[in-house]
Amino acid sequence: AQIQRALASLHLSPPTTLGGRAVEIAHDFLNDEHHDEEGELVPREDFLLYELTGGWRCAVRGSGTEPKLKLYFYAKEPLAKAADRPVLEAAFKPKFEAWMDDVVADAGPGQVELPLLRTGRRRRLD
Repeated sequence: AQIQRALASLHLSPPTTLGGRAVEIAHDFLNDEHHDEEGELVPREDFLLYELTGGWRCAVRGSGTEPKLKLYFYAKEPLAKAADRPVLEAAFKPKFEAWMDDVVADAGPGQVELPLLRTGRRRRLD
């Protein structure tokens, strides 16, 4: 129930910033119509996608099988060479955690999963 309340809150009042980045576009796949690249109507589902400044994105959905709010973070930064990736991921970790804090602020007890970057951070929402 807490996860559904958190999602309902995000549908009713989309955030204007996430982790210090402005939300440029909020896509609500439950309440708004969306079409794919071929013009076909995308089925409605309880899914939110936020496009942020700098080409970053955050997707939010409830788990279909567990009482979890799942957050997916997409960062867009130049990478000179593959060997630099761990340093870049370490620099992003606090930014992703700030996003998570912003997104789950209205949620009650439950569990949040942070799947990107394999940070291993899971938080109880109580």
